[in-house]
Amino acid sequence: MKTILAAMVAVAFASHAYAQQEATPSEVKAQGKVEQEQLKAQKKVDKALHKEAQANVDADAKATKKKLKAQQKADKEINNATSDVAKAQNKADVEAARSSGK
Repeated sequence: MKTILAAMVAVAFASHAYAQQEATPSEVKAQGKVEQEQLKAQKKVDKALHKEAQANVDADAKATKKKLKAQQKADKEINNATSDVAKAQNKADVEAARSSGK
């Protein structure tokens, strides 16, 4: 999008340069005002694009944080389940040892 707008501004400047070859002072002044308005519009577009990019970065960061939190929760559940399995296996081993010792 920036490339298109930059091309539009370049065309405007080129047409301005050509028009100035045969332009009256009032036409030159009017063209200067048009160029100022184009630059203001370009700045607004750039600012909007920057805000959009920042919003995308913020959204990506939020999604990444959410994914990380979910992964940490899953890891904790896996660790707890693994611990429960180890405890159950240990208990079964103790019971088996008691039974075989009798």
